[in-house]
Amino acid sequence: MTSWVSPGVTPLTLERALERLESVFIDSAGPEALLARREARRSGVDDQRLARELVAGIVEAQDDDGSWHGALVPTAESLLLLAELAGRRVTKSVERAARSGVDWLRRLRGGPGRFGAGCTPERHALGFCHHSLAGFFRPEPPLAPGEELVLSNGAHYPTGPAAQLAASCLALRACLRWGDHGPDSWLHLDGLRRLLEHEASGESPLVPIEAIPAILLALVEAHALTEAREVIAQMLARLVQTQRADGSWPELDAIAILEVLLAAVDAGFGTPEIDAAIRRGAGLLAVTQRENGMWERDTAPQRALTGWRVLRLAVRGKVGRVGGAAGARKRRAPTEQAEPAHSRVEQAESPDPAAEPPGSSDPA
Repeated sequence: MTSWVSPGVTPLTLERALERLESVFIDSAGPEALLARREARRSGVDDQRLARELVAGIVEAQDDDGSWHGALVPTAESLLLLAELAGRRVTKSVERAARSGVDWLRRLRGGPGRFGAGCTPERHALGFCHHSLAGFFRPEPPLAPGEELVLSNGAHYPTGPAAQLAASCLALRACLRWGDHGPDSWLHLDGLRRLLEHEASGESPLVPIEAIPAILLALVEAHALTEAREVIAQMLARLVQTQRADGSWPELDAIAILEVLLAAVDAGFGTPEIDAAIRRGAGLLAVTQRENGMWERDTAPQRALTGWRVLRLAVRGKVGRVGGAAGARKRRAPTEQAEPAHSRVEQAESPDPAAEPPGSSDPA
């Protein structure tokens, strides 16, 4: 029997793909596997200890200046991972590390090499030069000509506007996750909104297609700009419409797009069309999966986690992240602002940073 997921993909094919991935992924000792076990309510007896060790390892790897390896991508990704691992229990040591990391990222705001630096008559008239765009981060270290920006979710961005936007959106997500809701963050979000509105208008494109998922992810996770809801929904619908019948997207990485769609569902932007797109994506993952449970040459655990979430939704009808940016703890409306991680700091060192957030659920 052919399923509704993708032509030629049966429910049994999806189940076997999920089982194959879980056999090599979910019981491993990495942070992504630990997060998956939390979501599936399959935490082991040693997972609390493992979570403490993982959190401590991330904090210990932080440089004295507050960064991780003096670079934007590992710093922002370490901050995001700390927030997920800590959940609702943020210890004072984690809070100190996070504040230091956010302070380091803030120093990259407005620097040369950021998106929107400089000015031309055309960009000035559109409001997309340094006179109008504010709060954007510059890549650090600067990318050499021909060098790609590579994220842990497997997305690759060529040097230039795509890499500038992707880096800035990643840094913004990390800062917002840890409570940086100052004017610069709001101006950055508003700039992203205006860029999407310009793209949706069909006028001369300014945003490389590779960067649109990164922009959407930042706006979806922010839960803050009421005026951005319409364009977010419009661009999500456009992503769905450009999906091929086999579940792939032209010119875009399928797993990176699926990560955005999962976040959109968690944030309250879900539609039947988005659900169907995620399920078609699950069909693609099932038929392209290698014997080791991964895809192509990928062994990145972040991609495995996204793939697991997609397949699990298709097989069991469940989606949601415990401790993530989008509201798996509870479904939030798109206008409800996410609670910053730093507002949940324990007054004393918590003995159990691995514990599931109180009251969390695994929504059907």
